[in-house]
Amino acid sequence: MRFFLALFLLFSSALTHAADDPGPAFRHAMTEYMAEDYEKAFAEFKKIAEDENQISATLCHNIANSAWKLEDKAAASLWYRRALALDRWLPEARQNLRFVESKVAYLRFEKSGLPKFAALFPLTWWKAACQGAAWTTVISIVWLVWAAPRRGRRWPLVTLLCLAVATLITSLFGLIGKKLDPAPLTKLLISTPEKETWARTAPVEAAQTVIELPPGSELMPIREEGHWTYCDIPGGEKGAPLRGWVRTVTTEKLWPWESSLVE
Repeated sequence: MRFFLALFLLFSSALTHAADDPGPAFRHAMTEYMAEDYEKAFAEFKKIAEDENQISATLCHNIANSAWKLEDKAAASLWYRRALALDRWLPEARQNLRFVESKVAYLRFEKSGLPKFAALFPLTWWKAACQGAAWTTVISIVWLVWAAPRRGRRWPLVTLLCLAVATLITSLFGLIGKKLDPAPLTKLLISTPEKETWARTAPVEAAQTVIELPPGSELMPIREEGHWTYCDIPGGEKGAPLRGWVRTVTTEKLWPWESSLVE
């Protein structure tokens, strides 16, 4: 029993995160926010976010709240998404993002099937679960075959083996879903102008329009050409993406930091 407890702790260690003291800069920004000086709070929170080691769901959520108070809906949408990238179950960020979406009606990619299932947990969780389940499966089989425990002692091992196999299969589906995701979080762009902009058929302002892009709309970049980016865009028939050119300056990466922080 101690062996399996040690095995669980070994593989669950990848799923734990240390909580750091927010520090004086964060507390000062919170003071500005509580004093309703949202412009200063927004600037101070963003300055903290320039240090990748200081990024947290709470920090991103507070930046989003400050942006919303400043009526910058695109920035609010962007930072709520970043908060959820770090903590997918943060209820305030989920609720606030839904509220922003109801007000702006921005375009976003709808996930279905395995990608939707895989989005429940980050890539590191699926990998850790897969590795842990694989090792537990192998050890259980070896123990059952070689050690040949007495009949009354076999059922706990058989039960453990069944759970490990089920976890292994589930985590493999999660990993496959991550691979099949048409719009991975670390590659997405967000449309960030304060007013609506347009995707066009060619990388020139005079080109015909493909679709209007409300602030906060998701885009999947394909290639860049000069000051333009060719993108997959949600909004096509039956969930199929459209394609068009968007001015690069009107977009921002959803996740500009190290991908391992959210994968």
